[in-house]
Amino acid sequence: MTAYERRQAIVELLVSRKRETLDNLAFEFNTCKRTICNDIEVLSLSYPIYTQAGNGGGIYIDSDYSFGKQYLTCEQQAMLTKLLPSLDRKEQKIMREILKKFGRGCR
Repeated sequence: MTAYERRQAIVELLVSRKRETLDNLAFEFNTCKRTICNDIEVLSLSYPIYTQAGNGGGIYIDSDYSFGKQYLTCEQQAMLTKLLPSLDRKEQKIMREILKKFGRGCR
C-alpha cells in the first residue's frame, strides 16, 4: 500500500468511524505511530481532521464531512445486517464488504 492509498484509507475510515486512536490506526495499517502522525499532518491540510490529546482523545474528522460518496442510512445498514445470516458464505463476505465500504458505523 502506498502512502497515498493509506492516507485515503485513513480518511475513509475516519468518515466511517468519526474517531480513532493513533495506536489503532498504526495497528490497522501495519505501520508505526510516527508514520500515522505524518499522515495525519498531511491530511489535516486538506481535510477537516483534528487531534485531541489525553484520555478520551484521538484523531477526529468533522462529523458533517463526507468523502463525496453515498453512504447507507442507519436503517438500510440495519436491514442488510439483519439479512446476513440468510446468505451463504460467499454472499456474506460480499455483504460485509458492502457494509464496510458504505456503512456509517451506526450502532
